[in-house]
Amino acid sequence: MYHAIPSAKKLKERKRKLIIRWSLSFLCLISVFSLAVWILSEPSLQIKKVEVEGNKVLSVEEVRNIAEKDLSGKYLFLFPKKSSFLCPRNAIRKDILSAFPRVSSLEITLKKNTLLISLTERDSAGIWCGAEKDTETADGCFYMDGTGYLFDRSPSFSGDAYFKLYGKGILKDGKTVGHNFISAELFQKISEIRTMLEKYGKKTSGIYLGDDQLAELTVDSGCKIVWSTDQAFVPLKSNMEAVFKSSEWGKNISGKDKCAELEYIDFRFGNKIYYRQKGMEPVSKNEGSTFGEEPSATSTSKATTG
Repeated sequence: MYHAIPSAKKLKERKRKLIIRWSLSFLCLISVFSLAVWILSEPSLQIKKVEVEGNKVLSVEEVRNIAEKDLSGKYLFLFPKKSSFLCPRNAIRKDILSAFPRVSSLEITLKKNTLLISLTERDSAGIWCGAEKDTETADGCFYMDGTGYLFDRSPSFSGDAYFKLYGKGILKDGKTVGHNFISAELFQKISEIRTMLEKYGKKTSGIYLGDDQLAELTVDSGCKIVWSTDQAFVPLKSNMEAVFKSSEWGKNISGKDKCAELEYIDFRFGNKIYYRQKGMEPVSKNEGSTFGEEPSATSTSKATTG
């Protein structure tokens, strides 16, 4: 068995055919590439307008500017980003969400030559004003949504236009907009307690969340309602409701709104509820009276629920 050695003429012919084949392939590739550039650059396929809908506070112009910046330029210096087929939707979405923490969600759609950005802004459920009790930060307060997320600086408000929150929460030093002050679960519990208190005529204006899970909720009429955020929530709420719907506790307290005469009502000790009248000297909590009894003039009172 043997292999014939191709002649020089045959080798030359093979080489010529290979060159022709590669040349034709290259020309086909260039043609397809050029055709793609031509089609993608066709004016009728270009995005000519950017529209924004769903905004309440944000400026349409600010959102549009970000989208138009992402649409400018070309891929590989050839393919226009404004082409309907090459629109960088993910980049636009990412840049808008990064620039505007107020935006909770957005959708980008194409309608002919128009890029439509439909967005949803966060609703404010309160304002966080600082790590220290009743002390605003140097930058003022910040809007917070129902998940505990800080999304924008707020203007100065007088009165109780917004529920105010204070404390460090889970914020890291220097972090505000774009971060959570507290968890959504904790804020939901606070909201449930506020709603329950309103049922008994106790409107609340602010809360301080301190170290060791301390929570101090300020009632407009004057007192503070104290509990620990790591307490079992169901019995805590049940104890609070038992106190406020009962007429048996604090009989020595004059006035229709007993809270107005108190410094605090403390729910941190299970079903032993402590309270102290304004102007009284603080004493140890084991000196108070039981639910329904008259407290002494200088003692901290104790009410037993259930």
